Order: sequence, then C-alpha cells, then structure tokens
Amino acid sequence: MFILKDGEPWSCAVKDRHLHPEYEYITYNTIALIELDYEFNDDLIPICTPNINYNTKNQLYALGYVDDNRLLEKAIYNIEYVNRDLCDDFYNRVGFKYEDNLYKPTTYYCGFAKNNKNNCVWENGMVLASNTTGVWVLIGFSIKGPGCASPIRFLDILSYLQWIETSTDEVNIF
Repeated sequence: MFILKDGEPWSCAVKDRHLHPEYEYITYNTIALIELDYEFNDDLIPICTPNINYNTKNQLYALGYVDDNRLLEKAIYNIEYVNRDLCDDFYNRVGFKYEDNLYKPTTYYCGFAKNNKNNCVWENGMVLASNTTGVWVLIGFSIKGPGCASPIRFLDILSYLQWIETSTDEVNIF
C-alpha cells in the first residue's frame, strides 16, 4: 500500500518476490525485491540510490509509516550517525548478540533518533535517507530493534545495488 497525494491510500497486487541469496544462509536481515502488478507512472516519485562517494554521516532521516495509535501515520526521525563499533557494543550489552549470527546483518549503518520524545520500537523497512544534495537519496532500510533513542541498524543499500541491478535486468521489473 502507498499513500499518494492528499493522503489517499493506493494499493496493488504483488506479482513476484526475489529474495537476496544471503537470506537463510548468512542472515535473515537482508533485502527482497517485490514486483508489483502495476505500470508505474509519474504519480510515484522514486528515491535515488547513492553513489560510491556519498557521505552517509550527516543529514540523515528515518522515514516510514507507523500504526502506534491504530492509525497509519507518517513518521520522520532525524537520525544521528553512530560508529559501528559503538553500535555493536550496545547490541552485545543489551543481549542482542545471537549465537548463530543469522540475525546480524552483513553490512549496515547505525544511528539513533535525535530529539525523540516518543517511546517507540524500530520497525523493519523504514527508509534511511538523506537530502544533503536537495534530492532524497536512499541509504538503507531499518531492521527491527530497540527503542528510538537507542541505536538502530540500517541495511546498507549500496552493498546490494549490483544484485538489484542484475535481478531487475533479468526479470524486467523496471
């Protein structure tokens, strides 16, 4: 489901899905491509993917929809970058260290919501994006984690771009 102009909900069927090869063998926290049964037009504006030189440490935002109040609401959090070693140390201290490591993502960024007064839990699939250049650029996707004032892991989309390009070329999704 998507929220288009004027808050109007829009949905369509899923044609197919494509799981990243690391799923179930290396980590459960990875990406999947979903092919929608729809011909895209100008109503949906795509978010840009980063290039290799993109700075992912400032002007970061987590964007998504939450239903904390039993109502679908847009959520935007200003994210402060957290060094990966500090992030891993936090997850180990609070007991998010897993024996089989299947829940630890292979490549990720970490951050926390600055100036957040809500007591929330991070959900899967929120977008980590930046608009330092005036255009929204996709950095990653969130993984379910502790409260918003705590560090959250975001899958690094740059690590998956080659697979996305290869997969979408093969099945002609875009």
